[in-house]
Amino acid sequence: MGFGDCIDAAPEIFEFDDEGIAVFVADATEAERDRLSEACATCPVDALVLLDEDDTQLVP
Repeated sequence: MGFGDCIDAAPEIFEFDDEGIAVFVADATEAERDRLSEACATCPVDALVLLDEDDTQLVP
């Protein structure tokens, strides 16, 4: 869909690709984890899934 809510929330981590799909452009550091989590949670269609180091789903 390419709503871009995650880009608005964390433009240093996400951007649109050539097809208008939001993609990761940087790895989030531990300090940015909460911000990344919030950015993923803003996705209106739950297209982004955040997993921890044990592959446990954190968001959505």
